Amino acid sequence: MIHIIVVSHFHDDYIISLINKINESDFDTSSLFRIYIKDNVNSSGLRDFCAKENIHYIPSVERSGFSRNNNHAVAEIIEDHHVDIDQDYFLFLNPDVLVDASTLKRLCEILACYKYDLFTVDLYKDQNLTVRDPSVRHFPKLVNFFTSYFLGYNKSIIDRTDINSHQIVDWCAGSFLGMKCSVFKHIKGFDEQFFMYCEDIDICIRAKKAGYELVYLPEIKVVHFSQNDNRTFFSKNFIWHLKSVLYMFRKHLLKVC
Repeated sequence: MIHIIVVSHFHDDYIISLINKINESDFDTSSLFRIYIKDNVNSSGLRDFCAKENIHYIPSVERSGFSRNNNHAVAEIIEDHHVDIDQDYFLFLNPDVLVDASTLKRLCEILACYKYDLFTVDLYKDQNLTVRDPSVRHFPKLVNFFTSYFLGYNKSIIDRTDINSHQIVDWCAGSFLGMKCSVFKHIKGFDEQFFMYCEDIDICIRAKKAGYELVYLPEIKVVHFSQNDNRTFFSKNFIWHLKSVLYMFRKHLLKVC
């Protein structure tokens, strides 16, 4: 069983499109995965839609960042729903991801066979699957953030063009990050000091230090309509990103160059 967690922050339209896409399936998915919407802004429209579609809706007491929202969702799922900690998976999904039930069914089959600790997939920015999202990478050095912002290239990004089999990688974007429930519990979830950005790098570093492996699954193709709001200099998102980068490098003492 995969427990799919999506955090919404005024993302009603994206989430409705995702659920409608999954509901196009003509087979029963109830034994394969469950979807939980953690609503950071408590949208009445999204709440009503989830009730209509029998989707688990989790409201928020206060507005929080990505890490705290996901940790709270996990805690509620474990408390209120049947979770097999040793066998089940959590899948953290951005609201602007689009995937169908057949793809999720194939993902469940792969996980049942290989029982990977953590996993990610082949993300694309368009529905024609022509432009890859640079979501799978080597652990960064500080210089990678500098060259990415100011020079337009980032050597930590892994070229996935010729990867045709399952491959262990360092980290992946939190837009599509899955892990065993037992792994999440062992490494104590996301670090809530990260309000937004770099929490995915941090949790992958901690998982690797704990002896777990993150595996890239190239046969699973998924669309992610990424926004890259952190690219506008001195915007609120840019400042959040900068703070997260500096905190991460202090925490893990990563290489500068």
